[in-house]
Amino acid sequence: MNTQTHTEDTSSIRTLHQVGPCTLTEWRLFDMVTEYRMTGGKFGGHVLSIKDTSGERLEAHWIGYLAANGLKFEPNA
Repeated sequence: MNTQTHTEDTSSIRTLHQVGPCTLTEWRLFDMVTEYRMTGGKFGGHVLSIKDTSGERLEAHWIGYLAANGLKFEPNA
């Protein structure tokens, strides 16, 4: 996955993956990862708490989010 980081004050938003209009980002507040956000889908966004989400769960939700938007997961995109 390609990543980009945008920092404002003590918060940051890091792009983990993007396919078409859909983006998976990691949100941090005061140096703590707080949540993963999936945005850009035609049915709205989806948010997962980092403390309750394993890598496998994140990947499954991202694949499902993309599929619901008619897109396919490409690991190296």
